[in-house]
Amino acid sequence: MKEADVVAFLNFRRKFSKREWHELNRAVEAREMEKADKIELDDLDLEIILSKLNVLSEF
Repeated sequence: MKEADVVAFLNFRRKFSKREWHELNRAVEAREMEKADKIELDDLDLEIILSKLNVLSEF
């Protein structure tokens, strides 16, 4: 991560109030949930998800 990118991000964040950020995050989350409902997983997806869950459970 570059310092200039962090500074640019922080300057961008200053453009919005705490309430605006909350509303923006809720809108993005709602859209992500809508899209997630449309995803169809196949056998390979299931295999990958299960292997990642197994790796996480080992810790």
